[in-house]
Amino acid sequence: MSSKNSFYSIAHQVNKPENISKVLPYYSGLEIDIAYSASKKQWVVAHHDFNNTKHYSLEDWLTSFKQLYSKRKSKLSILWLDIKTLDDNNIKDMLSTINKHIPKNISIIYDLGRPLNIINKNFSYKNIINNLREIDGIGCWITKEDLNLVSKVKNQLITDKVKNTIISYGEVVDIDLEVLYKLCEINKNLQSPFSKVFVWNIQYIEEIDELIAWQEISGMIIGYKKQMWNDRCLDQLKYLNDLKVKFNRNTPTTF
Repeated sequence: MSSKNSFYSIAHQVNKPENISKVLPYYSGLEIDIAYSASKKQWVVAHHDFNNTKHYSLEDWLTSFKQLYSKRKSKLSILWLDIKTLDDNNIKDMLSTINKHIPKNISIIYDLGRPLNIINKNFSYKNIINNLREIDGIGCWITKEDLNLVSKVKNQLITDKVKNTIISYGEVVDIDLEVLYKLCEINKNLQSPFSKVFVWNIQYIEEIDELIAWQEISGMIIGYKKQMWNDRCLDQLKYLNDLKVKFNRNTPTTF
């Protein structure tokens, strides 16, 4: 695990392979949306409209990622998978595709959405925990209404012997800082806290300096709401990196 002063900057929705090369030199991780497409009969990289045949397949995306990653000097350490079709019976195909193509030193975060998908041992969750590598992790995201489930979901992960655990909060644009602070306070008081706490912070807020300085936050997912990744994210990243230097938060190369 990285040190507490490490800070991860995750590029949001890098769903198009042509954008991979833009983020590799700058981000410590990138996030993509994946789902099973009934029309293509394979996993695709898509946020919605999964049966649109124009979506890239997960295999093609990972192939491009692996090729670009091997050619560039990159501090990237995380690939964050936002899984949109958790109940699909083809989850084993997804895991097989990932294991076939992912570089050995890249950690996978399997984002299973809301806490009940873990607490209720969703079909996908059970398959994923049986295929985790040592460097991989499982995560979920919460809203204000889910704060009472934080302890319960962590206990389930402990029961299932998941080592790297991630919890994230954020309404993408409308972040309630009181909820974020409450989440971190709850996590800090757990007997076995979550390994990492992330915030989905697509648009910067005045309190960004405080969040960067605050050691309870492990990183941010950076991008734009309901838009694919674009060049403006680099402007946000530059500002973020300046703050990381200011508050002595380093860029991790491992999870």
